[in-house]
Amino acid sequence: MTAEMPSDDRDALILDATEKLIAQRGFDRVRFIDVAEATGVSIGSVQHRFRNREGLLRAALERADARERNRWIDLTQGVDEPWERLLALLRNIIGMNPDTTVDPLWFQMLAVAQRDPSMHAVMRAQQDMWTLTFTQVIADGLESGRLTSDLTAEEAGLALLALTDGFYLARNIGDKPPSVELVTRIVETVVRRVIQVHPVRS
Repeated sequence: MTAEMPSDDRDALILDATEKLIAQRGFDRVRFIDVAEATGVSIGSVQHRFRNREGLLRAALERADARERNRWIDLTQGVDEPWERLLALLRNIIGMNPDTTVDPLWFQMLAVAQRDPSMHAVMRAQQDMWTLTFTQVIADGLESGRLTSDLTAEEAGLALLALTDGFYLARNIGDKPPSVELVTRIVETVVRRVIQVHPVRS
C-alpha cells in the first residue's frame, strides 16, 4: 500500500498545479477537477483542504506573491553598494535577470483585484513592498553620500516604480514589445538623471 503524502507536500503540489493552471487558462477557468487531474489528488481532498474554488485560487495567488516578495529581498542580500542594489532590482523587473520569466500570474492577480477587495489588498501590499524596497535602497545611498537626488527617497522610490511598471506592461502587452536591452538602457539612463552616483573615495 502506498504511504499517504504528508499534508504540507500535498498542499504544495495542489498550489503549484493551481498556479500553472491560472497562468495557462486564467483565474475564471480553473476548476477543482482540473487541479485534481493535474495532481492526481482526489477532488474531495482538494475541496477538504481549500473549501471552495475561490479559496484555492486565492491561496495560490497569495503564495506566488509571497514568493516574489522573498525573491526581491534575496536580490539585495550581500550587495553593499546602493547603486548596484538598485540596478539588481531594476533589472529584475524589466527582465534583465536571466532567471526571471514573464509571470502571467501578475496579470491574473491584477484582473481579479478589480472585483475582489481581498485580492486588491494583496496587490496593494505588493506595490507597497516594491515601493518600500526601492525607497530603502535609495535612502541608504543618500544617507551614506553614495547617492544624491533632488527628490526624497520616498519620491524617487515612487518614480522608479512607476517607470519600471510602465515598461513591464509595455514589454508584455502589444504586438511589438521593446527589447530587454532597449528598456534596460532607457531605464538606467532615466534613473541616472533622477539619482546621481558618487564614487567611493579611498
